[in-house]
Amino acid sequence: MRPSEREAWALVDRHLHLGEDSPTSFYDKKRIAMCLAPVLEGPHRVVVEVGSGYGGTTQCLSRMDGVSVAVGVDADRTLILKSIRPGFPASYLLANAEKGLPLRTASVDALIASEVYEHLFHPDAFLEEARRIVRPGGRLVLTTPNTESLVLMFLRRLPRRWAQRILTREAEYRKYLHPEFFGDTMADSVHGHRVEGAGLREMEALAPRFGFRPHRGATWGLPFSMGFWGRLPRGLRRSLMGRLHSLAVGLRHIVVVWEREGGAGTG
Repeated sequence: MRPSEREAWALVDRHLHLGEDSPTSFYDKKRIAMCLAPVLEGPHRVVVEVGSGYGGTTQCLSRMDGVSVAVGVDADRTLILKSIRPGFPASYLLANAEKGLPLRTASVDALIASEVYEHLFHPDAFLEEARRIVRPGGRLVLTTPNTESLVLMFLRRLPRRWAQRILTREAEYRKYLHPEFFGDTMADSVHGHRVEGAGLREMEALAPRFGFRPHRGATWGLPFSMGFWGRLPRGLRRSLMGRLHSLAVGLRHIVVVWEREGGAGTG
């Protein structure tokens, strides 16, 4: 684990109380820590999170040493209102990143978009906006479901109805998360998935098209169900998640860090 990752975990533990006993909460803490770590690695004074949801990541950013401006952006007014909490000097904007952000060109040191890409109707429009607002040498941190995961590769070999049954075995709502297997079931909603996600090779090829260079990428997540994860001893969860993340092969999500071309980078 990099020093920045340990510091990110400590930051999340200190400021977010999501509940260590909940498998979903632990998963969220891991995701947030992964997004914070690249920001801790360099001088990033102005940081923006697109798809800020309930504001957990943005709140942590606002308490991070070296960050003077932390802004959360979401297209859902209700979530924006729920994000505002006393004691966290974060700002929030109601905006749709695909339609343009009310931010100056090259004004952002780091842009975070965690579990956003799969919801976008026009991913290219978002990446063009990222190109515009991130300064040369700045960073884009992105997470999304992994289309090259071992789980999806296995499901693609099954008859469609079998794959659908497996995907919805834990919960019926999961059909909204897998358009490859169910089609676009939430065409008019920002909460459904438009695409299944992306793979590391796809994102590596995409970066230069939008003025970025790939800095690093990995897969992360669980190769088994949340139900099984919830039965593991608490102390084993973090250790196992870290070991799986270090393997960087075939897990359920990806995390990529891009650097904006035209600068010396942030190391």
